Amino acid sequence: MQRYEETILESGIKRLGDMLDRSGFHGHHLRSPRSGESDGVFEVPCEGVTLYLEVRDSLHPYQVKQIVERNSQRLQREDGTNQKVLVVLVRDLTRSTLDQCIESGLCVLTEGGNGYIRFTRFLYHRFVPAKSRRKSSSGPGSIFSAKASRIVRAMLARYPDPWSQSALVGEADISRGYVSSVVKKMLDADYVRRDNGRLRVVDPDRLLDDWAARYRFDRHNRSRFAISMGEYGQGLRKFQQEMRRHDIRCALTAWSAAYLRASYGSPDSIVAYVDRPVFSLNLRSLHEVEGKGNVLVLVPQDEGVFQFGQETDLGYVVSDVQCYLDLLNLPGRASEQAEVLREKRLDFKEMIDAK
Repeated sequence: MQRYEETILESGIKRLGDMLDRSGFHGHHLRSPRSGESDGVFEVPCEGVTLYLEVRDSLHPYQVKQIVERNSQRLQREDGTNQKVLVVLVRDLTRSTLDQCIESGLCVLTEGGNGYIRFTRFLYHRFVPAKSRRKSSSGPGSIFSAKASRIVRAMLARYPDPWSQSALVGEADISRGYVSSVVKKMLDADYVRRDNGRLRVVDPDRLLDDWAARYRFDRHNRSRFAISMGEYGQGLRKFQQEMRRHDIRCALTAWSAAYLRASYGSPDSIVAYVDRPVFSLNLRSLHEVEGKGNVLVLVPQDEGVFQFGQETDLGYVVSDVQCYLDLLNLPGRASEQAEVLREKRLDFKEMIDAK
């Protein structure tokens, strides 16, 4: 078990013990798990319950059912034995992940105290949204600030490839000194390690989750427009033609990029980054509106959002990482589309296997 996993386990054990004590479930105790059984075991004799602890650095909705199915047979209760309950201990989780845990009956607990645990007479349910923690989590010098995140984007977009600092300077288009400063912070935080003089991401899921918790979508300049479209692909083509007519650099993101990379239903809005404001241009097919419109145009805080994307038949799209971050900040079912994108395009373990 790695050190960060030990930290998650220690935190989870302490929280569980405190929770049970406060709820009057005294007499519980921790015992060492048998080989391969789990990462930790809590006995609650007064309730006839055994809690099996499993440590994970991250947890996503699409993984919940897989975990439940994988453990269903092991947790079946035999006559005369304690009820067996799996509790996943994780660094952090999103609301959509917690909702999926509740729906699937999977107990989960984060380092920060969010989670869902239920057995016999005990019920614990808590979620403090990540947005309420962002202000204190971010700040000057953060590796997730607009410019510094170019390096994070590069490492995740090209994962599991290793990087030299000189390559990061060229690809991210920032100074050598700036890259050196950001890399030092990433090394200190155990996001990356040096391997034969090159930098490798230690845990890409943790890096992406931490970035998502600090990402400031609200700092992009946003404008709303309306466009007439029969089917979605037609709308994308009309939008791209309009941008080309005015020589606007454009990159589809959120629903629009996901539609081309890992479609989940049919979107009804176009979302794109542009390199300069377009509302003052003589637009033929786009009409500026107040409030809701079916086109969201973003002038980014930093041009790094354009980096590491790719061309498609319907235009240039941002990197899958950037698309994921933007989806998490849109309303409605955008978070569900984000998880589909992550499952299909940001499965980092599968990327390693493919190499």
